Amino acid sequence: MNDYSELKRLAEEQCISSGLGMFEDHQLCENILSLIADNKRLAALLECAQGDCRQAMQIIERLTPEAELYQQIQIAAGSLPSSWEISLRVEKGYGGVDLIDPHGTVVDLDNVDESLSESVASAVAFAMSKEG
Repeated sequence: MNDYSELKRLAEEQCISSGLGMFEDHQLCENILSLIADNKRLAALLECAQGDCRQAMQIIERLTPEAELYQQIQIAAGSLPSSWEISLRVEKGYGGVDLIDPHGTVVDLDNVDESLSESVASAVAFAMSKEG
């Protein structure tokens, strides 16, 4: 009986039926039918809201890596020791992070399995460990 049209049909049938005496008050019948309609609208709104939440989560999932990279770049800008540099390299089919020491030498961090944000964080940590 979780189908709203079936519930409405039963309520209407009971309202029309005078033999049972359950819904002799016309206003009570109207109230019951109104509640059924409200429940149907609420269920539709809930379904829509859940769909909106799913869509919002999909957007967040797509934007999260970009936000993490932005956050790590901000951290690097404030934490990277003087004379160290981080360079983001992008070419067709590749994106990577280079850490450049104070002598201008590119440090091999062996971070091929890391995301760009993880690579920036690793580069900062490495540079800080060498300066500390």
